[in-house]
Amino acid sequence: MNARAALFAFRRVASPATLALIALLAFAAAATERSTPPALAREGLWNLVLVCAVPLLVARAAAHGARLNTRERNFVAASPHSPAAWFRSSVLGLAVATLVTLALAASSAEFSATNEPARLALRGVEPAPQSAVLDGRAPVRWSASAGHGETLRVELVFVPVGTNATVELRARRESKLQSARALFNRSGSIEVSAPEGDGELSLELERVEGDALLLLVGGNVQRFVPAATPRLASVVLALHAGLALWSLLALAFALATWMAAGYAASLAGALALGPWLAGDEFASTWSPWGQLFDALALAGKGYVPAEPSLVALGVAVAQLALAGALFAAGIRRGGRGA
Repeated sequence: MNARAALFAFRRVASPATLALIALLAFAAAATERSTPPALAREGLWNLVLVCAVPLLVARAAAHGARLNTRERNFVAASPHSPAAWFRSSVLGLAVATLVTLALAASSAEFSATNEPARLALRGVEPAPQSAVLDGRAPVRWSASAGHGETLRVELVFVPVGTNATVELRARRESKLQSARALFNRSGSIEVSAPEGDGELSLELERVEGDALLLLVGGNVQRFVPAATPRLASVVLALHAGLALWSLLALAFALATWMAAGYAASLAGALALGPWLAGDEFASTWSPWGQLFDALALAGKGYVPAEPSLVALGVAVAQLALAGALFAAGIRRGGRGA
């Protein structure tokens, strides 16, 4: 590992001026968000920092890769380190740049999210009917697994054929029953606590009042447990954002050895967001960016999201491996990238 190459990449991508600009924007916005509900303030600050920082850092990473392959090619060739070693060292510098940026995002978000009540943390999802209509005729029934103390959350889509609808969600385990009611005049969710016991739960969802229709879509029931602290939301968001941003910077850095820096940054962004071409569900499952956007949406509703999945981790590692191969081949190919 070449520490100088790592520091070189870090200073090129996250220069003091770049970090100062991101920090200024983040904390200036955080100061204006102090009166906003904490969950919305946290989501807004994370979105703001990512929107401002990601294009800037990706462009600088691509510019660094292009300069190494053209104007500084003799310097790279004179180094005793191989292209693969250069890539590993540079990616370490990109990781540090990512960490510093995310630290600014998390600090500004938690600066604005003060006096926050206790939150629930997402533990996992349970299967539910893929599609069902709540029209007041009969309840929708299915089974799920959840322990005592967990909270089950079901999202519903409001169909405005009427004014509103009251929905009841019941959770039964043996002779014990927990139920909750919610009034819907738009799409939303309903939650119920799991009863005591260890057996399987029987869930019932029914429209008990009103004339509007509600749709159960997506096939998932979210399981929540009490969070140790609401500030865990920013920790989890940093894990998602770090995985997504680090792999994106590495890809832009490597692609710049094959094409102009602007094209490399654009192509890296297109590849990162490309899973949306196959649909939101595919993107949420396979893409680190898809999981990040889902986590941001959940945090904005007042929950602590789940950590990145092994699938997202695998996709990010695959992107890093692809970037390494592209960088090594581009450097050996020689000086035609920009």
